[in-house]
Amino acid sequence: MMGTSDPQPSMFYQITLEQFVTADHPVRKIRPLIDTDRIRQICQPLYAEEGRPSIPPEQLFLALLGGYLLGVTSERALVRELTGNLVLRWFVGLDLDTAPWDHSTFSQNRKRRFNRSGVLEQLFDETVALAIKKKLVSTHTTLDGTLVQANASHKSFVSIEVFLKPEDYKKRIRSLDQDSGNPSVAFHGERRSNTTHVSTTDPDAKLANKGNGTAAMVGYTVNGLMENRHRILLGINVETFRGPTSETEGGAA
Repeated sequence: MMGTSDPQPSMFYQITLEQFVTADHPVRKIRPLIDTDRIRQICQPLYAEEGRPSIPPEQLFLALLGGYLLGVTSERALVRELTGNLVLRWFVGLDLDTAPWDHSTFSQNRKRRFNRSGVLEQLFDETVALAIKKKLVSTHTTLDGTLVQANASHKSFVSIEVFLKPEDYKKRIRSLDQDSGNPSVAFHGERRSNTTHVSTTDPDAKLANKGNGTAAMVGYTVNGLMENRHRILLGINVETFRGPTSETEGGAA
């Protein structure tokens, strides 16, 4: 007999997040490797002793790491994943009846705490040091640079006017266009360069390409030092694109 769906779902459910993470799921091997007690220890000086309890910092880090593993490219998308991805909720330790945080939670904590304190760099360095201690790092390494696209479009590039402050110039340009999210700017046939134009969306981003007839993109140079035996990233830094100099000098740094 052909079955039918139940038109009246149950009112109460007895479920746990453990049920939705299969025994062979990769996150089950990754999660025990993360020392949340160490994260709390490093972050403790960043919080006041009095006041309303904050979001546990280890959960913020776990959410960011889980987002990287899933290939999430924005904080808003990360919140969407936290809302409906039960495996990510298990990884972070977010209960079923707990609402995910606002996307600004990540940006504000990164801006006010993590970037200024160097916590992310410290955790990265300790991870590399642990890998060396476990003899997972060999001397067979490779340094390479790649172009990474910035979150800015070609239409955001406008002619530099040095007599205006950057903040004032951005306000003036945006006031000229009703659609600030995607300006209707016709730039075809106009010669543009990093010496004459700047992006109003991301002033640090540059027009960049590696030659070979490829079109220019708006981006940065990212240099990475990779250990090749176990594929461990030993160091990474982001450089403003300056041509080959971005790799030679940035890699040496």
